Amino acid sequence: IGIGMGSPGAVDRTANTVTGAFNLNWKETQEVGSIIEKELGIPFAIDNDANVAALGERWVGAGENNPDVVFMTLGTGVGGGIIADGNLIHGVAGAGGEIGHMIVEPENGFACTCGSHGCLETVASATGVVKVARLLAEAYEGDSTIKAA
Repeated sequence: IGIGMGSPGAVDRTANTVTGAFNLNWKETQEVGSIIEKELGIPFAIDNDANVAALGERWVGAGENNPDVVFMTLGTGVGGGIIADGNLIHGVAGAGGEIGHMIVEPENGFACTCGSHGCLETVASATGVVKVARLLAEAYEGDSTIKAA
């Protein structure tokens, strides 16, 4: 028996820490594993939340028993989990599927919670879509239900 946790952002699976979950305002490493194991006395494992969701989809979801699955999450941020030939791809620094931080607008992009500018999640996450809609509504000269919101 143990506890498994999915966390947004980058995680260190060996140390059971979250090394950067900017949308949670966790800019410093969070020692979640050692605290939970100490308090509950049972083993703990952690991975990125989109990776965990991709594993779930491969197990009993749309990608059931498929060796290759790409899973995308949209919410406060944009994340992803990639399974290739049955192996979860963690990539460099445990952020293999973190597609939300690909630069898509290098010249005039919005500031991202990660500290960069022009990341995909600044325009494609739920938060980003609302921001873009509000900016477009301000520029629109006619009446709009978006402007009233």
